[in-house]
Amino acid sequence: MLDRLAGELGQLAWEIDRIDSEIGQAVSAAQAPDTSALQHVDLLRQEVEGLQQFVLALSGNMTCGCVCDAAGAVGALKLRDQALRLQGLPPETPSNVLW
Repeated sequence: MLDRLAGELGQLAWEIDRIDSEIGQAVSAAQAPDTSALQHVDLLRQEVEGLQQFVLALSGNMTCGCVCDAAGAVGALKLRDQALRLQGLPPETPSNVLW
């Protein structure tokens, strides 16, 4: 089940990557100075990819008793705020966020 969920998340990440690319091309062609929408879509893609990696890590360390090492799975994440949220911890303060 978790493998299928990870597959779905991977598909979402792929679709978001396509959208990200198309927005990037449109922003570049228009020579628009505001890239905040592009940055937001890229962050969304990274979050979905992070969730995919988290679910894959969970499914990879499941035992027959359905016990999993969620803390170990969090180690597969690249985005710190996402890792904190999945551990039930608050994300870092906005002053530490790039955008």
